[in-house]
Amino acid sequence: MTKIKILLVTICIMVMSTMTVSANAFDDLKDDLKDDQALKLAAGYLVANEVQRLTKISALELFLASTAVNYMDDKDLTNAVVKSLVYQIKF
Repeated sequence: MTKIKILLVTICIMVMSTMTVSANAFDDLKDDLKDDQALKLAAGYLVANEVQRLTKISALELFLASTAVNYMDDKDLTNAVVKSLVYQIKF
């Protein structure tokens, strides 16, 4: 049993030593997330749902707050209103 553990640890060390982590990978991920509108919409829906559940604010208040936040992010009022309306959908 100990030989297997030593072998697994050795393999793990060998695999980890070949991996390199660079800041460019994190920048690429950030750029990909910035461009992915569907992911931002889903994350916004989850956040809006939790905010409404935890703060007990009305749907109108959540709509106004999320519209303001989305408008500050996108600088596009139509897009902000549509996103805020999507957040009001209950599944």
